[in-house]
Amino acid sequence: MAHEITLNAQGQAEMAYAGEKPWHGLGTALSGLATSAEMIEAAHLGWGVSKRELITVDGVNIKSHMATVRDDNNLNLGVVGKDYTVVQNHETFAFYESVVGVSAAMFETAGSLFGGKRVFIVAKTPNVIRVNNDDITETYLTLFNSFDGSTCLKMFYTPIRVVCNNTLMAAMRNMKNCFSIRHMGNMESKIAEAKLVLGFANEYHGQYQEACQYLASKILTSAMIDKFLADCFKPVSVDANKETSKITQAKIDDAKALLDDPKNTIYGMSGTAWAAYNAVAEYVDHNGSYKNNDQRMASTMLGTGADLKQKAFDLAMAI
Repeated sequence: MAHEITLNAQGQAEMAYAGEKPWHGLGTALSGLATSAEMIEAAHLGWGVSKRELITVDGVNIKSHMATVRDDNNLNLGVVGKDYTVVQNHETFAFYESVVGVSAAMFETAGSLFGGKRVFIVAKTPNVIRVNNDDITETYLTLFNSFDGSTCLKMFYTPIRVVCNNTLMAAMRNMKNCFSIRHMGNMESKIAEAKLVLGFANEYHGQYQEACQYLASKILTSAMIDKFLADCFKPVSVDANKETSKITQAKIDDAKALLDDPKNTIYGMSGTAWAAYNAVAEYVDHNGSYKNNDQRMASTMLGTGADLKQKAFDLAMAI
């Protein structure tokens, strides 16, 4: 179960979403963006977590650490230090609203992972990455909290809509201007600092948008496209003068064929470095050889597929 969405005792998926149905098909569908109260109810996140004493089987009290336990089902979520502050789900939503300065309907997805050890909240932001008037990428502000002591609370911008553990990990890999909060001290004192750090994300969006616009304006010759694809797929360890293997050449040919895909010819992008990069990205996401969809998602978001897409972007920028 690579999505790792929590299923509660009633068999309900602890997730809700507005808009497109997630790939795993789980969660409560909403008619539109939700308020915090609506999202908590729809995603079944109304449960709380408490710290409880740790006692060994022979009766010794472990005073340096405590267990974090879900109050609704007594599921042990983790072991944390005695000074660890539990940030409840309703507090996480409240913090999110305080940072962005909005308390209206704004949440697009939210859910719990690994039985409740981790919780994510996502809202679509007004910021977009605009390659041209028609080619637009939306951005999201994601908040990630854990109850098992594995990580601090994180808030970050990303172009990836989080709907499961795989997409959460991918978003965290690609996150820019992340704000992290340790589970200690007063949460309210962190709000101003979070606003400042996240504000720099607008600068990143501008830089990334400029890079995409540059790729869309760069016209490539057939020879330049052939070299770009060969550089993308040829293993680093292979000598430059060595003949391309049949397997590698097949990958190159498949990616090159995708240059004629309607998705890579719209918006005037045909024959550009932007189209060449997107052809490689499309190959990785939809045409690579994978045993199953879980393996495909893991590779394209966190593994060798993600690395290949980053390599392609870097090579396209260097043309």
